Amino acid sequence: MTDDILYSVRNLSVDYTTRSGTVRAVDDVSLDIKRGEILGLVGESGCGKSTLGKALMRLHTGPAEITAGELWFDGRNLMTLSDGQMRQVRGAELGMVFQDPMTSLNPVQRVIDHISETIRTHEPSSEHLARQRAEELFERLGIRSERIDDYPHQMSGGMRQRVMISLALALHAKLVIADEPTTSLDVIVEAKFLDLLRELREEFGLTILLITHNIGVVAEVADRVAVMYAGHMAEVGDVEDVFDRPLHPYTQGLLQSVPNISLTEADNLYRMGGEPPNLVNPPSGCRFHPRCPSAMPICSRLAPHLQPAVDEHFVHCWLYEDHPEKEMPTVKAEG
Repeated sequence: MTDDILYSVRNLSVDYTTRSGTVRAVDDVSLDIKRGEILGLVGESGCGKSTLGKALMRLHTGPAEITAGELWFDGRNLMTLSDGQMRQVRGAELGMVFQDPMTSLNPVQRVIDHISETIRTHEPSSEHLARQRAEELFERLGIRSERIDDYPHQMSGGMRQRVMISLALALHAKLVIADEPTTSLDVIVEAKFLDLLRELREEFGLTILLITHNIGVVAEVADRVAVMYAGHMAEVGDVEDVFDRPLHPYTQGLLQSVPNISLTEADNLYRMGGEPPNLVNPPSGCRFHPRCPSAMPICSRLAPHLQPAVDEHFVHCWLYEDHPEKEMPTVKAEG
């Protein structure tokens, strides 16, 4: 792992045990997160984004289990650490902003209790010093310090999200994983929140993994983007490269599906055909081939590899690998 890589995921698989069978929500995923970058992780609901985010924190318990892979964070393979050692890494070096802060914060604890507990668990600090640091964080995040004694239900959605960020910053975490942080926010608060992420990245030297289904958010704040589909990494690259020249047919479909204010009543909004696969019994070969307008015979038989197409622009598609069937006529997907 090179010095510019903070977190390197190698061949990671995560399974869920269900009554219907085993669901491989993350399947042989490899991904690098560079120091100081904002990496956007996008894809349809159920593609494995949140599962991957929790796996990076090693937060999964039954029925979920990491079944394969390595998690190299700042030179250490987190898969070799005990549960006790991982508890020391979480909070101190890895922070997470969950999708719904109202269910992540204890409703019977004041906000100061959450932050003070985080600080004093990892550092020898008095209650007074922990409170002082929490008040400084609140002021920096745009919340009046006297609100630190409020309960979570007394705060707005945007303020609760900032509380979650303060928990991640309380111990100067190196990587913050933000899982759908703007889902419950209105557009004005969302814009302020995204500005805040950029400011915090610059001020604290943060590295941020931004998990979202909102491609517009990624275009606004991210440096690079990773596109997931059905547990696989479909495409990874610089935001401008991927958005200007998407290579994977799935990425192309996602971008075409984004509403455009220039559309008239006569224009039809693009709709990607088909549905995401059932991961209890996923399609053979490339998992996108039943929906792909460029599918070839090989796509239903063999899975492609994630490989560089141009510079650091990676794609998981047979269209960009040499094989005997590459020049054969394509098969139009139904739906």
